[in-house]
Amino acid sequence: MMSLECEKVVVYKVDYNQIEKLIREFCGQWFSIPHDQESSNDSTINLTVKKDELNEWEEQSVTDFIETGEHTFLLQSFMTYLCNIGYVNEGNYVIDVSW
Repeated sequence: MMSLECEKVVVYKVDYNQIEKLIREFCGQWFSIPHDQESSNDSTINLTVKKDELNEWEEQSVTDFIETGEHTFLLQSFMTYLCNIGYVNEGNYVIDVSW
């Protein structure tokens, strides 16, 4: 029998509404994952979130969102930011998008 080398990982499965709620509670801004990620109904988004330095553009995008609420393709950067400050755990996230 053939052996498959693999690694066991933790996966956080979460509904997109819970992430949106977490972001609203954190900074008071409305955030739409389907809008931000251009997601269709009944889809999933896979993110690997870890503590990591944001580049200048990512940092500015996060700051602008916190101040103005405007965002485009911000989810990965914002989750990294939240991880860096200890607000969310490092890990693999499967985000269900269904409305």
